[in-house]
Amino acid sequence: MCPMRRWHLVGGLFTTLLIVCPTGALAKGAMPEPPAQAQAVLDGRLIPLVDVVNHHCHDLDVAVYRCFDTEAERDADALTLLGDGLLGPLGSHSISYALAYSAINYGGSSLLISSSIANLGTIGWNDVISSFKSTNGGRPKWWAAANYSGTSWQWVASAWVPYVGDSANDQFSSVKNVP
Repeated sequence: MCPMRRWHLVGGLFTTLLIVCPTGALAKGAMPEPPAQAQAVLDGRLIPLVDVVNHHCHDLDVAVYRCFDTEAERDADALTLLGDGLLGPLGSHSISYALAYSAINYGGSSLLISSSIANLGTIGWNDVISSFKSTNGGRPKWWAAANYSGTSWQWVASAWVPYVGDSANDQFSSVKNVP
């Protein structure tokens, strides 16, 4: 097994010692460079971004939507990234603020959200959200158009909304946490 990245305090200054594995593999726990643009992964293979809507996914890994067949698998993976639940490891977006569902009463496919998404359409989630849960005290604000424009909807912090209502159902195109 290759050694991990270590921090040392020397003479009041922080210095970094990065020991590279002789095989060129990343040390266990080391974060790879994020991809230049967002990607989606299911069972260790890339899938089209627009297919994110067909699974249970999270965005806790920088520029990567990690997708699973069940919510339980997604949640278990999210826990490994979040560690103690307060802050994620370097390279993660930190904590989630919303859990969106494609059907009412928290049904259908789901997306755990930790970062702002200017265009839900890029991941297949445009105009499909019918219910959501605010997580970790978050207060998501949803917009009818991409890039946070058009009509907007927002509920109280930590709201669990089993149905967003007739006027908002299948209308969300962008989202960000706006306390």
